[in-house]
Amino acid sequence: MSLVEKIVTKVKIRFSEKGIMMLLRKFLTNMVFIMAVMPSLFSLDPSSSTMSSDSIREYAIAVLLPPEAAKKAAEMNKQIAAQLPTFANPHNNWHVTLYHLACNKEAISEIVSKLRELKVEPFKLSFTGLYATADRWVDWGMTNTEPLGALHKTVVEIASKHHKRPLKRASDIYNTLPAEKRAQVDAYGVSGVLEFYNPHTTLFYYEFEKNGLKGDMALQAVSKKLTEMNGMAEVTCDASVIVVGELGYNGNITKILYEIPLSGAAHYINS
Repeated sequence: MSLVEKIVTKVKIRFSEKGIMMLLRKFLTNMVFIMAVMPSLFSLDPSSSTMSSDSIREYAIAVLLPPEAAKKAAEMNKQIAAQLPTFANPHNNWHVTLYHLACNKEAISEIVSKLRELKVEPFKLSFTGLYATADRWVDWGMTNTEPLGALHKTVVEIASKHHKRPLKRASDIYNTLPAEKRAQVDAYGVSGVLEFYNPHTTLFYYEFEKNGLKGDMALQAVSKKLTEMNGMAEVTCDASVIVVGELGYNGNITKILYEIPLSGAAHYINS
């Protein structure tokens, strides 16, 4: 073998060894990556997945108004809507809120099971007057009686442990809240749940997220006009049914899922 042939042979051998080493190094690197990733793929917490977060829905637990009071609420809602024709008028099932929360369907089933075990006698709802909040609602106010206040606290105790995240309407202003209120939102979904329970039936939901504060004066004016048309709208009626329903952004109940008579078992309404 000539000198040239020996040199060419040696270069080929070295090139081959180098190529093999490079391929082996790349293979080992990929294997290390795969071994590092595989355990995490099989141990993902379902609660942290997008699919799981998508299963969280917002729900309302409330006292449903009896037919006579619901009819009066619907009449006043139409009076308001006629004065605010450019504002949307979200659908609502007339109610007195006990608690709002964001959770999954499994939690709702457990909550309903607990609610139907309650031993609560039917009581009275006493409506006392009409007023508007500063930014988004026209309300039919009522007396916070002992039975209603006690039921509210019990419902919050049962349901709040299943709360998963702030309600959307609270999330939109979360960063503007002081630390104390942010802690309440984290714990209950909104602030002031226990400290400032103010029972009422909302007659009109101003879509704050779409229109901002520009509706403030309009709501105040329409509340005054509503009082002129209806007086104080003082009504006393029976509270005998708790409902669990799908919650709209503003606090309206868009769909009733369960009815729970205060003296009996839950009845499933919609799928």
